[in-house]
Amino acid sequence: MLISLSAKSKLGFINGKLSKPRDDSPYLDLWIMCNHMVMAWLLNSVTKEIRLNVLHSKFARDVWKQLENRYGQSDVAQFFGLQKKLMETVQGTNNIAIYFNRMKVVWDEIEALDARVLCTCVDCRCEAK
Repeated sequence: MLISLSAKSKLGFINGKLSKPRDDSPYLDLWIMCNHMVMAWLLNSVTKEIRLNVLHSKFARDVWKQLENRYGQSDVAQFFGLQKKLMETVQGTNNIAIYFNRMKVVWDEIEALDARVLCTCVDCRCEAK
């Protein structure tokens, strides 16, 4: 989702860098349209059950923060899950190429997780979460 939003120059709607303009701003209608578009993308990317929990938010940033707070995993939990997945990966009847590719996917996920910036805030404001 972050890649898609970045590619469409819409990250500012979820990270707070594009705040709502004043009511007398000529950009207000455009901002509202883009905010609704980002909200639709977010809502359409989650299950119906999850969507019902955030459906009544007014801003894409609020939807993003609610989803992040409720369903975001800590780096430790993700790392443990990836280690477990790596340990459970076996060659079995697959050829070496398939086996290696499966392991490489997990290694790449671990590397990407390791590259994340760690949050040092008491009440996270740095978006590292």
